Amino acid sequence: MHWEPVVAKLERILQTDMEMKIIPKELWLAWGGQEAMGEISSIAAEGSRYFKLTFLEPDSVLVLGVSADELRDREIRLIELFLLTQAEDTPALAVESYDEERMMTELGQQLMKEIRSSTPGLPMAPLAEPYALLPSLRQGKLPFLVAGEFPDTLQTSYSERVKLLESFFDEDVTLIPLQENEWVVLAPESLLTAAGDGDEEGLEDGLASLASGLHDMIEGEWGGKSYVAVTYPCKPSEQLPQVSRTLRETMGAGRRFDAAQPIYLPWKLRLELLLSSLPEAEKLRFAEQILGRGEPVLDTETLQTLDTFFSLDCNVSETAKKLYIHRNTLLYRLDKIKQETAIDVRSFEGAVLMKLALLLYKVTKRK
Repeated sequence: MHWEPVVAKLERILQTDMEMKIIPKELWLAWGGQEAMGEISSIAAEGSRYFKLTFLEPDSVLVLGVSADELRDREIRLIELFLLTQAEDTPALAVESYDEERMMTELGQQLMKEIRSSTPGLPMAPLAEPYALLPSLRQGKLPFLVAGEFPDTLQTSYSERVKLLESFFDEDVTLIPLQENEWVVLAPESLLTAAGDGDEEGLEDGLASLASGLHDMIEGEWGGKSYVAVTYPCKPSEQLPQVSRTLRETMGAGRRFDAAQPIYLPWKLRLELLLSSLPEAEKLRFAEQILGRGEPVLDTETLQTLDTFFSLDCNVSETAKKLYIHRNTLLYRLDKIKQETAIDVRSFEGAVLMKLALLLYKVTKRK
């Protein structure tokens, strides 16, 4: 049944605010609540009086909370009787408006609020109750962030999205909407038990493979453009706020510095994440110090040459082969860059300076 009209009527009668919320069944029992299904009961906890409305699947309880100072004993008994009467008038105790989607949406809103108010670089507090007590968030998970630019004609419900994700992972998943077209996806850590095998490189390869497959599946099913970020396994009840911020920072840095890349891995974006924390004026000043204001050599060909050169660890022969040009042609291009900028990218210091300058150039002069 829908409890909102019932609660609204109680608020008018008692002239006090009341709040419906979902709490873990474990928390209700820890407060001293009863497990009986067919009765309305209440209990005082944490400065409030909570009335149990109904149990929800799998392990949650829908409760009605009001400040303990607002009610006398007689009012408590009358409220319990009134709620019981309402429940008996509607035999089916299904609470459609308080399902998993609503609970996860509320969690996502809370996460966004905490992320926006957090201080970059400082650790975030663990997940707050009652969410921290949910069984699905107390086990090791693989955290993904999925975002997209999907067609206006795309109409998919929350349950359809969950079903699609579970068909991909072949496991139960938790889907937390952060905002429109942006979701945290938590998949079981057991998916990487064999792939990781305790080796960090193997773990990272496994996570990257899953992220790539997830991206391809989403674009294939929904069309449009999608982006996926992933980070190391976590225990959501303790780390979900911090992990969610890391995923959003990773995707933000990746999309700013390399918009063509749809998969974002924090261990591949360490420089980008570091540079993202710099003020915009500092980014521009550093890029201009290295490259000058006139952008004399940074045409498409030069950018491709430098990107390929750095991706191949400054190996001249491999870069020439990858670009399908003669070795001498590549050396000519590198010499031209040295003449224009006074930076020899074949030296370690020069390569570092140019790499940093190029990253900043992509988010300043190319805007």
